[in-house]
Amino acid sequence: MPNLTVNVTPELLKQAKLYASQHNTTLSDLVRSNLAELTKTDKTVLEKFADGSVSSEDARALLNFKNKDELFHAICSGGLAIYHISRDKAEKMANDAILLAELK
Repeated sequence: MPNLTVNVTPELLKQAKLYASQHNTTLSDLVRSNLAELTKTDKTVLEKFADGSVSSEDARALLNFKNKDELFHAICSGGLAIYHISRDKAEKMANDAILLAELK
């Protein structure tokens, strides 16, 4: 595994070491897990669609989904809520996704 050098203030290093110790982990594991969280792709796209910052068309294109039903299924199976659409529209999308799943 390659090494990474990060410059931080002495106080930040002290706080990070204390945090790692209190959470029974290492600084390397903290950095690795935070970098992984920041750079994950599929879930980030889904989260951005769910919060309304990415359109359904862009999310489908980025995730290579054929239609909105696949996108909606991914949102639901990921346990995410779609905050920028009405309840009626969400219920219609859910019913459409159920019908699609039954056809497969």
